[in-house]
Amino acid sequence: MSVRNFSMTMHSPERTLEDSTQYAVKFSTMLFDYDVSLSYFYGRDDLPLPNMVIITPGDIQGIVDLASELIYPRIQVIGADFAGSIGSVGLWGEAAFFLPEKVEMATMIQTPTGLLPQSKSVALDDEPYLKYVVGMDYTFHNGWYLNMQFLHGFFHERGQKELNDYLVGRIEKKLWNDEVKMIPFGVAIGITDWDDMTNNYTFVGNPELSYYPADNIELTIGAFIIEGKGNNMFTTIKEKDEFYVKVKVSF
Repeated sequence: MSVRNFSMTMHSPERTLEDSTQYAVKFSTMLFDYDVSLSYFYGRDDLPLPNMVIITPGDIQGIVDLASELIYPRIQVIGADFAGSIGSVGLWGEAAFFLPEKVEMATMIQTPTGLLPQSKSVALDDEPYLKYVVGMDYTFHNGWYLNMQFLHGFFHERGQKELNDYLVGRIEKKLWNDEVKMIPFGVAIGITDWDDMTNNYTFVGNPELSYYPADNIELTIGAFIIEGKGNNMFTTIKEKDEFYVKVKVSF
C-alpha cells in the first residue's frame, strides 16, 4: 500500500472522577546516610497509544488514507530510589515497576456501507515490566567533573520486550572563574541486542561549550553527532547531525 493522507486523533480521558482522577503517594526517609523513598502512582500514561487504525482505499492501485486513533492508557507504577555517596563519589538509583493496562489495536477498512473489521493486535500487553537507572558522579582534583548513568528502558519504551539499555555520560570542566564551561565528551550509547551489538547499537555524541558573560546570561554552542545500526530510536535520525547555538537569559 502507498499512503496518501495520514491523520491522528487523540482521545483524552473524560473529565470525570472515574476517568480523569490520578493520585500518588510517596514515603521518604534517611537510611545509612542515604536518602531513600518508596512511591506509588495510579493514573494515565503521558504518551498515547493507538487503539484503532482506519484504512480508506483510494483507488485500485493500492493508494490508501490512514487515520489513527490514540488513547492514554491507565497505568500503575511502584517506585523506589536512593541517593548518597561513598567517600567523594556520588551515587544514585531509581527503579519503577510498571503495571500497565492492556491496549488492543483494531484495524478497520472504511467501505461505502461502514467500517469493516480486519484484525486486532496488541499495542501494549498487560505484562508488568521494570525500568531502572543507576548513576555516579565524581569531581577530580584538577576540576574535571565526571557523570555517568546506566539506564534500562528509555522514557518512551513500554513493555518488557521493548526495553533497551543505555549508557549516558559526560565530562566537563569550568574555567576562568566559572565563566566558561566546556564539555568535550558527552555521549549516549544504546544497545538493542547484546548478542549482536555490532549491528544493533546507537551512538550520540554531544560536545558543548558555554560562556557566562554575566550571572543571568548563558551563551552555548554545541553539536549532536548521531550514528547507529539496527532498529532503534536514534538510527532513524542518524543522517540528521546537528550544530546549534543557544542563548539563555534568566530574569
